[in-house]
Amino acid sequence: WLKLSKSYDVAEIYKKEKLDRIPNEVSELYALINALVSYYLKNPSKENAVKLFKFAQLFSPEHTILMLSQVCREDKEFIKKIKEVDLTLFKEFAKKYLKFLI
Repeated sequence: WLKLSKSYDVAEIYKKEKLDRIPNEVSELYALINALVSYYLKNPSKENAVKLFKFAQLFSPEHTILMLSQVCREDKEFIKKIKEVDLTLFKEFAKKYLKFLI
């Protein structure tokens, strides 16, 4: 798992704000999710919070919830950061996911 997560250039993904593809292989999928979350937790800026939220929405709903719950457990300010940067995005976030995360 760790080896797989290191195979992604996560800094480049955050820089480009684009995922080239969502893996079909379960171990690869979880490795990517872990890599995206880990990068954010090491670089927890408001801008990266918004980027992570946008990345999370590219996954299936259950993987989105998994990703966001991991982040919210570690960064209690994650939701607030999204709200401060993009109120529209925050409202979308709250409508879809907040009930699963509190």
